[in-house]
Amino acid sequence: MIISSIELREIRLPLIHFFETSFGRTTERRIILVRVTDADGEEGWGECTTGEGPFYSEEWTETAWSTLNAFLAPMVLAESLKMRPVSTP
Repeated sequence: MIISSIELREIRLPLIHFFETSFGRTTERRIILVRVTDADGEEGWGECTTGEGPFYSEEWTETAWSTLNAFLAPMVLAESLKMRPVSTP
């Protein structure tokens, strides 16, 4: 499989019930969606659901976007990847 394109999208997902900690109240989630397409036109989707800010760790939506865009996506773009079958129990 040769990766031909990687698309990043950010969505804002309103929460049905807010999430509250000592840092404040969260009413929506910022989620990064990733669509990967190979040279044969097959595609797959993934998501990155980091925190909205650097409260619990240094990984948050802004740094995840930068890391995906500047480092991880270019590392696999146009590369030939071997896929392993997923084992089922």
